[in-house]
Amino acid sequence: MGDRTPPAGRAAELAVVDRVLAGRGPAALVVTGEPGIGKSGLLAELAARAGPALVLRGAATEFEKREPFAVFVHAVDPFLRSLGDAERSALGSAAELWPVFPAFGPPPGRAPGRARTHRAVSALLTRLAGQRPLVLVLDDLQWADGASIDLFGHLVRQLPDGPVLLAGAMHPARSPERLRLLLDLARPDSAFEELPLAPLTVEAAAELLPDADPATVAALHRESGGNPFYFRALAEENGTDVPPVVRTAVAAELRSLPQRARLAAWAASVAGEPFEPGLAGEIAELPSGEFLAALDELAAADLVRPAGTRFCFRHPIVRRAVYQVAGPGWRRAAHGRAAEVLAARGAGLLTRAEHVERSAVAGDFAAVDLLAEAGDAASPAEAVRWFGAALELVPTGDAHRQRRQELLSRLTVCAGMAGRLEESRRAADELLTSVPHSPARTRLVAFRSFVECASGGHERARVLVDRELRALPRESSACRAALRVELAATAFIRADHAELERHAGAALATTAVTDPVHAGAAALLARGQYAQGRIAEAAATLDRAAAAVDGMTDEVLSSRLGVCLPLALTEGELDRPEDAIRHASRGLELARASGQVLVTPLLSTTRAAAHALHGRPVEALDDATEAYELCRANGSRYGAALALCVSGQVQIWRGQVSTAVAFAEEALAMGRESGAAVLLASAGVCYAEALHAAGRFADVEPVLLETTGNFELVDRPWWSRLYLVLIRAALSLGDRGKAEDLLGRAREAVDGIPLASRQAAVRYAEALVLLDSGKFPAAADAAFEALDLAEKVDSQVQAGQARIAAGRALAANGDRDRGLAELLRAEGDMAALGAQRLRDHAVRELRRFGRRVPRPAHGSGATLSHREHEIAHLVATGRTNREIAAQLVISEKTVETHVSRILRKLRVPSRAAVGRAL
Repeated sequence: MGDRTPPAGRAAELAVVDRVLAGRGPAALVVTGEPGIGKSGLLAELAARAGPALVLRGAATEFEKREPFAVFVHAVDPFLRSLGDAERSALGSAAELWPVFPAFGPPPGRAPGRARTHRAVSALLTRLAGQRPLVLVLDDLQWADGASIDLFGHLVRQLPDGPVLLAGAMHPARSPERLRLLLDLARPDSAFEELPLAPLTVEAAAELLPDADPATVAALHRESGGNPFYFRALAEENGTDVPPVVRTAVAAELRSLPQRARLAAWAASVAGEPFEPGLAGEIAELPSGEFLAALDELAAADLVRPAGTRFCFRHPIVRRAVYQVAGPGWRRAAHGRAAEVLAARGAGLLTRAEHVERSAVAGDFAAVDLLAEAGDAASPAEAVRWFGAALELVPTGDAHRQRRQELLSRLTVCAGMAGRLEESRRAADELLTSVPHSPARTRLVAFRSFVECASGGHERARVLVDRELRALPRESSACRAALRVELAATAFIRADHAELERHAGAALATTAVTDPVHAGAAALLARGQYAQGRIAEAAATLDRAAAAVDGMTDEVLSSRLGVCLPLALTEGELDRPEDAIRHASRGLELARASGQVLVTPLLSTTRAAAHALHGRPVEALDDATEAYELCRANGSRYGAALALCVSGQVQIWRGQVSTAVAFAEEALAMGRESGAAVLLASAGVCYAEALHAAGRFADVEPVLLETTGNFELVDRPWWSRLYLVLIRAALSLGDRGKAEDLLGRAREAVDGIPLASRQAAVRYAEALVLLDSGKFPAAADAAFEALDLAEKVDSQVQAGQARIAAGRALAANGDRDRGLAELLRAEGDMAALGAQRLRDHAVRELRRFGRRVPRPAHGSGATLSHREHEIAHLVATGRTNREIAAQLVISEKTVETHVSRILRKLRVPSRAAVGRAL
């Protein structure tokens, strides 16, 4: 018993059990609830807590309904047989007790009347309780025979004398009416209690799976309806549609019902959830009156329950179990009948498609047309299902080649947009074997290239597009331009800037301004020009790209969302973070509205990077976290690594250094695996900064130089950031001479780069070197210059770093008041941003100069980010995590993370309190 675990989430019910057990007089307790809710478990716990009492247990079974007193025989007779003849005789008259307990047989004569037998059993229980308390446990009373029901009712109404606890359990909806009546008559007696078991809450269900993440628990709770039996079965099967143990249990419930009720249940499972009785009746092919009578039988058995004008099954998993119990042939025909009825009623397209998919046969082209129409009306993820189902109905062969090509083309695009990469590749590969060179084929290859690049397969994309371009006739200029844009994208990922400019420039020169390809070519060309330090050219080209995108309608841009990536990324790098955020946000809104899962996390990462450049840690971390989780969910390690690079930088600002190191290491491993130079370099820079924050100064330079190819894999304007990392490491190692040499190279690197953020990085590095040299006036001048430059582009974290350096220099130079003022300003600014590590740096400097700064109280100043506000308001309206995730096109795990953070920040105990806090 030492390893026994009390039923989860039943604290109130266990308190009732303990109270009843603690009573000295007779009592009765009946536990009620649906199958699997935990009645037997609670009775078992009651028995285990009974201490020195004599516990006798039995259970009724469906197959012994004709055996009189069967449940009492199971519970008591084995104990009676264990006694000696003299002990048994002392418990009561064999003539009165043998009809109930065979241990008193063989029968000495004619059976006594029922009332006399009831009194004799009551006396027997009293005598058994004379030596020590007696607990009689009778489970599954809904299956009890009539004689047992009458005896149980008598004992509940007229409890035996002494310390006797009569404990039973039953499913109310399946219990005989006579048992229900007998219990209702016993209610005025305070010694009787009925204890109904409700479904477990999510929190209680989590106790059943202590190692599971909240999203998994929430999903299992939703499917099980909080029923512990179903919950455990689903968890053990680990994703199986309906666990066999649940299917068997539901099948047993159905077997006890009349044939028409079983047929009605099968039809209801086909009709939907909740189901409309009229439709289910037509599927069942039962007359209306007979179907409604069968529906009453299902409701009486608690298999279905009213839901307004419709009905629903007891739990979602019960419906699926009933559906599987019906034969596959019957189900197919039933779906066919449902499709016909719904068509006659003028039902919606997607509703009809659900049934057509499950009933159509190969060669049914009316079904093919309907399913294809459903695909056109659905989100990309749903469309994959409909186009795939339509394809299965189209025979192979030349006669149907064009129809298959049309469906494969749509399937390729929808699967790619939905992040189902293997399905997209398979459909595209089949299609490319039969489609001749044409604009349609070029669009297919370009899309396949984008899918590969977005998921980290840039080398596959390059080979595919290069082979296609070589095969294209020279006169196909529009097709060639579209393919060159894709080659430019692969060159960007490889950090081959010359190749990037060559392909993007050629595409730009041969496309009209109104052509969507023109915008993509301009954005990529601007990126190449920027990477090589030609800032003025890049700015002018970027203006063309932005104007082209801004001129696109949402409908056009939705089909070209990839153009937002280089556009927003380059805008951020050119000190235009607001433009970058605007374009990334527009792309995100369109991606979410159209269900484009593949591009959504990449746009989130792009916006996160813009927020980071703008010095907005909270917003940057929100976007990067969502991007990472979505990428891991759809298998895009490339996108996940990019998100980790942004998250790592923000975690350094927040003071979560060990987390930043772990993020950077994971991103670096993915970068090495992918072979993408841009990713490897980004991860390397992030790792070097994390290593410095962690105090591993000697490791910084080797990592940085190796991953960036001695800076060659990094955009030239960003060399200032790399030099800053190396300068800080050199100063931390006490090598001022090396730091001064690096500073000279950093000045050369930004010469001719008129970007305030890059110039600010070098001025800040200069301030650090001068501070280390004790040249405080010059250090203050350099720090203030860095501060002005950072504020010019509203780079708030960069400004905070510069302000701390300025404060240090002023205070060290004897201008203590001005220095402390700057440090106090920096401390407040960084605290407001959530840049805790920089805030702590300012506090240390203030204390070094004799100014005490108290730490903020726990939770003070905690503000919700834009995304947290968005989710908090949806929580306040009662939306579930699944509903919020679907509306915002993010993962349930992301929503769960945000909700936990919201509760912590608002300092409220539950979701219900979020609305009041807001």
